[in-house]
Amino acid sequence: MGEFVIEVTKDRFQGLSKAAVDASARTSFLRSFFYRCGLLSLLIALNVLGAVVVRADTDTNAAGDIVAQLCPLLDNLTEASISVAQSDQTSGSTQLGLTLSLVDGLIATVQSPNMTVALGNKNRTLQKSLSRFQSQVLRAKSAVDNSATTSAAALRAMLRAVTLGQQVKALLPALPSSDTVVMLSEVRSSTTTLHYSGDTVCFHVNILNATGDPSCGPVNVSVDPVGGSPTDVLTIGAPNFSSGTDFCLTMGPDAGTVQVTVSTCNQTNSVLFYDYGVPKKAGPELPAPADLNAPTNTFNSIELAWSYTAAGAAGFKVERSPTPTGPWTPVGVTNSTTYVDAGLSDATIYYYRLRAYNSTGYSLYSNEANGETSVTTVALADTTPPSNPSGVIAMATSTSQVSVSWNASTDSGGSGLAGYQVYRNGALVTTTTATSYGDSGLSAATSYCYTIVADDNAGNNSATSPATCATTLSPASTPPEAPSNLAAMVVTPTSITLDWQNNADNELGFQIQRATSSGGPRSVAGTVGTGVTSYTDTGLDPSTTYYYEVAAFN
Repeated sequence: MGEFVIEVTKDRFQGLSKAAVDASARTSFLRSFFYRCGLLSLLIALNVLGAVVVRADTDTNAAGDIVAQLCPLLDNLTEASISVAQSDQTSGSTQLGLTLSLVDGLIATVQSPNMTVALGNKNRTLQKSLSRFQSQVLRAKSAVDNSATTSAAALRAMLRAVTLGQQVKALLPALPSSDTVVMLSEVRSSTTTLHYSGDTVCFHVNILNATGDPSCGPVNVSVDPVGGSPTDVLTIGAPNFSSGTDFCLTMGPDAGTVQVTVSTCNQTNSVLFYDYGVPKKAGPELPAPADLNAPTNTFNSIELAWSYTAAGAAGFKVERSPTPTGPWTPVGVTNSTTYVDAGLSDATIYYYRLRAYNSTGYSLYSNEANGETSVTTVALADTTPPSNPSGVIAMATSTSQVSVSWNASTDSGGSGLAGYQVYRNGALVTTTTATSYGDSGLSAATSYCYTIVADDNAGNNSATSPATCATTLSPASTPPEAPSNLAAMVVTPTSITLDWQNNADNELGFQIQRATSSGGPRSVAGTVGTGVTSYTDTGLDPSTTYYYEVAAFN
């Protein structure tokens, strides 16, 4: 339930719990009265709520103003009726008291000069109907408050109040309305029809002034339980539409209160009714499901499967227990022959059984089966930081840019290396996954110092590398001449010695860059100082070709 487009739940209904009425209590309390008086089922007026509307408009919008006050009035009458039907006279009396105060307020509105003008010749008819309704609510409260009154007599007084409330509601479509008004009503052959499992309950949506309202479209319906258990089966299947504004529901095998909500024209409108939970006439007995088993599981779920070949079942209700003997708790309903029970504890045995159901009741239970969830395997968290970045070199390449490079870090914690944080003079300037960074937009002839921090995918940070500084070129500075005659000689299987000719007289040193392909990418292999014209690159891979460049810097 609750899957038919829109779900609207009124706060005042949230505390209303499902009626826990067993068959014997129903027989002793209601059957003699209902059948003696020709009352066949227990709706308790829930359709009285049919004229709920969301907005009250201007003083000239009589229907909208009256319906806005009638809404909470009928809500409370409905809740009071349900309480009395469940032999809860105390709650019923409290709710009737609030209903009476709301009736007083509505009568005052109808008698106001503005409303008298707006209603015209409808005013007198409405006042008479409200007066009769008020008198019957007073008689019903007197009956409910009188401890000498039997439950059947109190309920009879409530049903009379319900009938008069329905008569007030029936006047609303004839009242003047300047705006669109949406009303939901139950279509009944009798004003005192009660609802048993298997019954078909039908509704009509009345929309005033829908023509020309661009917000009016298809009527959307949601059906939701009020209180009770999420596994209660209060209705069977989806609403069955016979027209755009008429639909029916089939009552399910569990007792409880149902809220039907319609939405259209930017308005919502709800009706409450009570499913008595037993059929007026028992149908054919459903066969029990067979071959219940638990074929698969995970650390927090168990899959159930069973067989069912008989016709007539609308679904299955699954129950779970921590022991073979109970207690059993409903955990879900399904219309297939498999069910996955999720959200379980790991390494735990659970026991299951289930029943088939249709609109008139439940089958016997299936065989019992058990399943055990597996042990959870939790990966150890990575708390090991990456290795510290090394070989940091900063070299000014212009009056406004410094090129920074470093050797790659490694991560042994398992989460993997994420990248690097580059700091200039202690402030973070960028993050990167590369091992070099060109820092631009700097001031000329200014010293900048750089440090590097490596981080991994678990959020661990390495220690900060030692600072390396470079001074941007001044506008008058001349870059050093490039070296020439670079030569390489293999010294050992893992080392190569480089020699070059120094053509500069203003260098601070030389940077040696290495690559494994002619097109790069290159990384810094090392640096040497002023006047040094050779460098031995060690720790190389045997039988591998390397490509080198040497640049002078100042």
